[in-house]
Amino acid sequence: TYRHRIVVHALVERDDASAYRVIDVHLASDADGATARLDQATLVRDLVRDAGPAPVVIAGDFNDAGESAVTDLLND
Repeated sequence: TYRHRIVVHALVERDDASAYRVIDVHLASDADGATARLDQATLVRDLVRDAGPAPVVIAGDFNDAGESAVTDLLND
């Protein structure tokens, strides 16, 4: 259903031996989903912290229009 949220991540390695991690998210979209979005963003932040030293790109659907709590948390 639309309530199943997904995070997909991969390490992209380049020929020059550099690498970066790409994380694609789709956070809760319910009108009352602010708490769920923060919980999900916390899991993503923890994934990033445990992923190692490669630079990280986080993209996707944060469903946080007009809110900054999710992006603030991910920028922490």
